[in-house]
Amino acid sequence: MAETEEVLNVWASMAGLIPSSASPDTIVGWGDFEVAHEVRRAGDRFAVVKVERSANLIGTFSDQTTAELLLVLLLARIWRAKEGLPRVDTAELAPGVELEEGAEKIVLRYAGGDAEFSVGRPGRWSALEVSHLVWRTPQELTNELIMPDASGLFAPRSF
Repeated sequence: MAETEEVLNVWASMAGLIPSSASPDTIVGWGDFEVAHEVRRAGDRFAVVKVERSANLIGTFSDQTTAELLLVLLLARIWRAKEGLPRVDTAELAPGVELEEGAEKIVLRYAGGDAEFSVGRPGRWSALEVSHLVWRTPQELTNELIMPDASGLFAPRSF
């Protein structure tokens, strides 16, 4: 967790963000005066939320580590936008994970856990992105996101 906290602090600083804690359940969060992203306790799961006028759930996770990896990606995107770098995203599911699209939720299963997202395009896109994060360390994710084209972020996993 110390590595993740350090990486989150670096991205937040580079993006000019301040700590955010819009809920007593917030574990870690960063934002500006208009929008913030937070990881919160949600029962026995961890929720990633985007806070504007209200909290909008992005997804829930069985493990805090993966929730925080998504937070790294979200903070890095803010920095990349401020730097005029292209947005990085994917339309492909990473190998080694399972995606179940049900009537009520989208479930991503990966080694060591699962994540749940809302049905619909935003939920599906988030699930596809997270599928590429689950096997990376925060530093590996940073190494990809700091590159101008970030082309290795959603590249096939090399074993």
